[in-house]
Amino acid sequence: MLVRSRRGLGARVTRALVAVAVVAALAGAAAAQALPQPAAEALRRGQQAAAEALATYAHHLPDSPLWTEALDAGTEAARIAPDHPAPRRFLAQAYLQVGWYARSWSAWQAYLDRGGGVDASAERQLLEVATWMGLNAYDAGRREQAVPYLKTVVRYAPDDLRANTRLARLYLDRDEPLAALPYLEALDGRVPELIPALQRARRIERYGPEAADAYTAATEARDAGSTELALARFLQATELRPEFTDAWRGAAATAERLGRQDEAEAAYRQVLTLAPDDADALAGLGRIALERGAYETAIARFERAAELAPDRAEFTNALARSRELFQDRTAAEEEQARAQAEAAARAEAAAQAAAQAAAQEAEQAAAEQAAAEQAEAERQAAERAAAERAAAEASQAEAAEAQDEATTEQAAADEAAAREVAEAERAAAEQAAAEQAAAEAARQAEAERAAAERAAAEQAAAEQAAAEQAAAEQAAADRAAAERAAAEAEARARAAEAQAPGGSLLLVDAVAEHRLSASGPSPAVAFLPVPALADADLAGHTSDVIHLRVEVLDKPSDAPVLYQLCLVPTDIAVRPACTDPARLAFSGTGVYEGEQPWSGLAGFAGVDWQAGVDSVMAVLRRPDGAPLEPPPSDAETGDSEVDPYLPMTVRIQALAVPPGAPFPGWP
Repeated sequence: MLVRSRRGLGARVTRALVAVAVVAALAGAAAAQALPQPAAEALRRGQQAAAEALATYAHHLPDSPLWTEALDAGTEAARIAPDHPAPRRFLAQAYLQVGWYARSWSAWQAYLDRGGGVDASAERQLLEVATWMGLNAYDAGRREQAVPYLKTVVRYAPDDLRANTRLARLYLDRDEPLAALPYLEALDGRVPELIPALQRARRIERYGPEAADAYTAATEARDAGSTELALARFLQATELRPEFTDAWRGAAATAERLGRQDEAEAAYRQVLTLAPDDADALAGLGRIALERGAYETAIARFERAAELAPDRAEFTNALARSRELFQDRTAAEEEQARAQAEAAARAEAAAQAAAQAAAQEAEQAAAEQAAAEQAEAERQAAERAAAERAAAEASQAEAAEAQDEATTEQAAADEAAAREVAEAERAAAEQAAAEQAAAEAARQAEAERAAAERAAAEQAAAEQAAAEQAAAEQAAADRAAAERAAAEAEARARAAEAQAPGGSLLLVDAVAEHRLSASGPSPAVAFLPVPALADADLAGHTSDVIHLRVEVLDKPSDAPVLYQLCLVPTDIAVRPACTDPARLAFSGTGVYEGEQPWSGLAGFAGVDWQAGVDSVMAVLRRPDGAPLEPPPSDAETGDSEVDPYLPMTVRIQALAVPPGAPFPGWP
């Protein structure tokens, strides 16, 4: 293959072979839409100019010739394909390389608006641009302008300290604590002076602004020594939000400090309702129980509090004090019980003596009482007999009267039976009418069932048609997937063709021409397309040794030069990985060889080798290492300092061989 300089004949011949792969790499999945061929050619020119600039310049400025050419090419591609994301991504990356952050940001937004995807490389570069724009705008006092940039930073770097701090402060200054909350949360205490703001924002989110403000006022009053006011504000917060645990806790502690034990106890119990394992509330109830002398209750409370917070010495100390007081009280109670038992024994002896005397008096009184009761019983028996005779006479009169009432009730029963017969006849008639209505309803239900069956059949037919349509669409999708798989297999096959025997990888085998041309500003550079490596995963070869071979076919003199090969990534944000120019130094025609560890390439660490490479760039350099660039007047006068070197035709070969493997020979 004959390859001329970047604007030479060979580049035009091979451009069509690589344009599609380059565009796909530039815009990711979004570039699957067709890119017009002129736009693809412009992007190719821009990428080659950018790659040459990255390999040539120590400092990258927008007015440097190669960067000017790259930006002009990207702008041309965007003009030709205004709705395609690929040119916008190229411009975004190129502007970033030359430090034109504002234009890079605009280009990234245009890329995203056109459906461009954010892969790892785009995310990294977009983050760099957004960080620079956001921090500079904020620190310059243009806080509102900084918001979209800073939000982009935290979208891709959620833990970024500087962006989260600035966004949090911005919304806090606006008195929008809930808007600041996600950024305060992301800081996670890394900015100590913002911790109170985080706590307040969390309270507002959970309990609302009024309750949160009442709580804040309560804590401020408490800290200022206004205990009564603090208690009122804590209780105000609990009235607004009864589930406000911290407010109940503050109210309980404040009431206890004021000596209002009943209020404190009620508040502590409310805390435990909301947070059953709150150690402070348990300890508070323990203190109140201890003050009231309920030692066993106090011990139980302090034991639980110490179990929940074993590092709180005040809980263990209070528990020990409660146990000591309980033991003292138990000993006192035992002594009191002994004294009371002795007094009870003496009282019991006196009571027994008094009881004997009382028993004698009681026996005599009982005899007198029995006689009186006997006389009274006889009198009452006579009175009962007279009453029984009078009752018998009254019963006979009542029986006669009951007979008359029974006769009257029988007549009423006969009349009621007649009415029941008439009512039964009416019920039978109504039953018949109801049965006729039920039969009519059954006929109607049968008709509705038949209609439902017809509707179900129609629905089944519709579902069958939909299933057939879905099957057809799935078949089309399967065909598309098969076509994509075939394309991928073809790409893998192309990559496999580049594999040399013994696991070696042929990186390039091409002929390049370097010649001076008025339309080509860089005779020192030749781009050598490598389509088979565009989609290849090269990560497995990065420990290989790259063997280099240059056969100088034509050269006007024996002036010494250096030759350099660079593997050009598809992402222009990454500089090419280049061999040491001194590895290939030659003077006249002939064959020259050298080798270079792959991992020793300049710029090796910055390349994503799994993504493959776009092309190989050959750079012709002077003995001092500078690219072979003619003075501005050379092309016009024809009297050039590069005459000893140009035109030059060389055959370039590069073969990567696994470490320790024998060199298989050149193809």
